[in-house]
Amino acid sequence: MATTSDSKTLVEELPTTTGNTAAAPMQCTSLVTGKVLGYLSTYNANLSIVDDIKSKEVAQVYWTQYGTHLCLAKDTSAGDRWLGPRVPAEETTAEWGLGKNYCYLEYDSNTGVLNVEKTALMLYWDGSYVRWGAKNENSIGVKFL
Repeated sequence: MATTSDSKTLVEELPTTTGNTAAAPMQCTSLVTGKVLGYLSTYNANLSIVDDIKSKEVAQVYWTQYGTHLCLAKDTSAGDRWLGPRVPAEETTAEWGLGKNYCYLEYDSNTGVLNVEKTALMLYWDGSYVRWGAKNENSIGVKFL
């Protein structure tokens, strides 16, 4: 898991786009089968997955942090959104929130597992939306291309 260190910030430790300066798509993979499912996308303010990287719905995202807490932001016009909700629960739909509607995250760059800080809640794909929940047969890993 990405953690703070004396020489680097959380964001500097994470794999991202070249130079860590630009937003980019994140690929979603089944943790059970290893099959690529598609790319994080947006349906209204909710997270979903689309299989066409050229789709206008593909989310352009980047790592950011608040103090020592890791967040994932979506590049949008009129203001960025952050992966949330602020207090996710089992089976809650993941969403791109505004303002303080975001959650602190932990990311394992080896597996692509993204979970809510200090919890077992991780991302999974229910076929329509990306949701938060315990590890299951639909759990996904995410990584920058």
